[in-house]
Amino acid sequence: MNIVVCIKQIVDPEAPDRTFAIDPVTSRQDRNRLSLVASPFDLNACEVALRLRDGLGGQLTALTIGPPEATQVLRQALGLGFGAGVLLNDPSFHDADPFKTAYVLSRAIRKLGPIDLILTGCESGDMAGAAVGPLIAEELAIGCITYASRISAARNGLEIHRTLSHGYELLHASPPLVVTVISDHANGPRLPKLRDLLASAKQPIPVWTALDIGIDVERFAVPPMKVKECTVVVTTRERACAWIVGETVQEQARDLVRRLRDRHILGSETRPS
Repeated sequence: MNIVVCIKQIVDPEAPDRTFAIDPVTSRQDRNRLSLVASPFDLNACEVALRLRDGLGGQLTALTIGPPEATQVLRQALGLGFGAGVLLNDPSFHDADPFKTAYVLSRAIRKLGPIDLILTGCESGDMAGAAVGPLIAEELAIGCITYASRISAARNGLEIHRTLSHGYELLHASPPLVVTVISDHANGPRLPKLRDLLASAKQPIPVWTALDIGIDVERFAVPPMKVKECTVVVTTRERACAWIVGETVQEQARDLVRRLRDRHILGSETRPS
């Protein structure tokens, strides 16, 4: 089975709030001097791909759009066991909206040849638009299943475990197919072995431009969507940590209730048991 996983490099979501800033020109997050990582849901998609490959065999390819430093996330995928990675880098790709992003990725996927399965995270860890996966399917004119947690081989196709707000459903689908992946205990990202990381550092990563993947310049010229404004939310709420005192559980409970009453979180009628 030939599988492509689309990975996005983003600013580390765990970075302190004070480090976030908005570029006044692009109205997007300023990435300068910040730690960059693979979008978390994309790593869940990588794990789904690896488990499928382990069971069925086949080829795994990682795709990303970005500047040269975005090869970091491709080498991370190579260190996990992917066979190949491709960087899509061109000035026209910078600050692409979801429609452009999906178009670029779909053109690269077509260049790779017949693909059975395209995986993406259910949403990116920065903009959280949840649109690129379905838009890739639209570009390729194939089916799409969203919010999947696991995929396994089934008779004449794939069985896809899809999470719902009130439970889950099992779907049967035949490739080619796009599937977006959520975080789940069944697809927690594995840790790469040191020797594989060292080997991935030596593996060549091709760079494809707009010309290489046959971008339609006229279609790509006018963005269907533009970010008008983006702001960083700053909270003024004070945070503090306090120890609950007491030798017994009952004494600790009384102290906790007293503190909650002092902050007017509990009413005076509340009594500890």
